[in-house]
Amino acid sequence: SLAVQVFHYLTFTHPFNGIYSVNEYGRKVMLGITEKMERRISLLGKHGIEVPAIAEDWKWMDKEFKNVLLEIFEKELRVSIVPYMKKQEKKNI
Repeated sequence: SLAVQVFHYLTFTHPFNGIYSVNEYGRKVMLGITEKMERRISLLGKHGIEVPAIAEDWKWMDKEFKNVLLEIFEKELRVSIVPYMKKQEKKNI
């Protein structure tokens, strides 16, 4: 949950927010945050999610920091993000 909170604080949006629809049984179905969390479909992945207009761009994040967040959100990686945050902070100084 810390990774979700950190992402939200840094980008002003939830990592599973955004408009995402999927075809199920020949019709488009909009998925909510809970459903995207269950299916592990985050904004950092390549899913074609429409990013909310309020979101702050995360292009400033280095590849390593983005990848660890993606692994946490979409896979079952369980690590501390603190070391990655510290590295990122040093790069942004």
